[in-house]
Amino acid sequence: MCVKILNLISKISNLKSERGNPPTFQISDFRFQISDSSSSGYILVMLCFMMLVFSALAVSMSTSVVSGNIVQTDRKDEDSARRYALAAREMILRRARADDEASGSGSWRARAQAGAYNISDSPIGYGILSTNLKDPGGNFTDRSWETAVLSCTGVAGRAVYSFTEIVSPAPAEATKHVLFSAEDISVDAYTLSHGSAFANRNIKGNKTFNGDGYASGAITAKVLGESLAGVDEIQVPSGDSSWYMAVGTVIPYQSEYKNMLFSPTSNPFGAANPFGVYIISPATGDVTINNCRIVGTLVYAKAKDRKVSFKGGILMEAASPVQLVLLVMGDKPKIEFNGKNELNEAMKPINFNPPGTPYPYNEQLSEVLTPLQNFNPPGTPDPNFGVGVSNGNMTDKFQSHINGYIWCNGEIKARNSLLRLRGGLGCGKKLSVRGYVGWNSMRQFLPLMGMEGYGLVLFPGTFRKMI
Repeated sequence: MCVKILNLISKISNLKSERGNPPTFQISDFRFQISDSSSSGYILVMLCFMMLVFSALAVSMSTSVVSGNIVQTDRKDEDSARRYALAAREMILRRARADDEASGSGSWRARAQAGAYNISDSPIGYGILSTNLKDPGGNFTDRSWETAVLSCTGVAGRAVYSFTEIVSPAPAEATKHVLFSAEDISVDAYTLSHGSAFANRNIKGNKTFNGDGYASGAITAKVLGESLAGVDEIQVPSGDSSWYMAVGTVIPYQSEYKNMLFSPTSNPFGAANPFGVYIISPATGDVTINNCRIVGTLVYAKAKDRKVSFKGGILMEAASPVQLVLLVMGDKPKIEFNGKNELNEAMKPINFNPPGTPYPYNEQLSEVLTPLQNFNPPGTPDPNFGVGVSNGNMTDKFQSHINGYIWCNGEIKARNSLLRLRGGLGCGKKLSVRGYVGWNSMRQFLPLMGMEGYGLVLFPGTFRKMI
């Protein structure tokens, strides 16, 4: 088309006035005749027409280019807005950790209550970012274990990217290991583990630890998994008992608790505690737990030079994944496990799994402690939810095991090769172990109450894009 127009203009420019039949020019299906008497007028008309055609073509091409540029710009803005929102999230996580490292675990809560993590339209790149950290109950400082909602927004050009995500206190680094000691870990017999052991000093012994081992000092035990000596020490958990002391139910001190069931629905000494938290008080002397089932948290605080021993069948479960099963605090306390392989109801007639306390009790996530997340919505049932068995007989037998995490700021001796531990052992002094220790994967990101680490972590599966 353009070539024909150019040829036409060339012919017109070379036109000479002469009489006779005027020249004839053809463009597509149109014929134009120019007479000698009015050739100049026709030429002018044709030139105007040609200019309009060229203008239309130029506008069309310019519009296409501009449209393409706008699309490319919008896509670039969308990508930038997303990156700004993610950068906002990372910034808050780093600030919270820095605050805890500077002022102590949990310090971020007071800062959050003062609005330190709420940012409005802060410049970044060629856009802005905003954040908001919200406590569902409106008070960050009332519960040390409570989750929060983090909202992040990034803006670039005309693009906006916004999302929310649940964050929780970071778990103490020590609780990510099946075994932790602020001093030495001694492997006294073959020990099978589906996790790792960490000692802020040494991992000793001439026996085999079938797992990963990490020590700030030396490793002399035979570690079949990854073995790293000379690593940096990690934070020793505080073992803060304040929450447990605030919500727990005091039970009278006895030198021996035998053939008893403690749970959120059962207390041999009176009213049951809904959290299953039972506090032995006063700390008069040593304590023996013999042939008992505990669903919840047993607390022995201010246990100066006291020892808590387990004998007979042992069956302990945390009432919630964020609770310890046993907390022993004081000046040089000790925990010893010397129990049997089996908890037998018929030995002294007692029902360890009556209605209200099924076995197993807690094989699922706690929605009570993370109320913003439904882990078993319609269409996505939890296969472990509600599978526990209750009955009215006293003929059941249960393999001894501990499902949860135990902390003692003193010494722990777990020398029962028949003991099954699905959770972890942590102590502030020496730890001796032999037997089987398992692993609860929830421990990797769920903080235990009283055992929080530094800063915040993202709660898996809670990311929600808003814009």
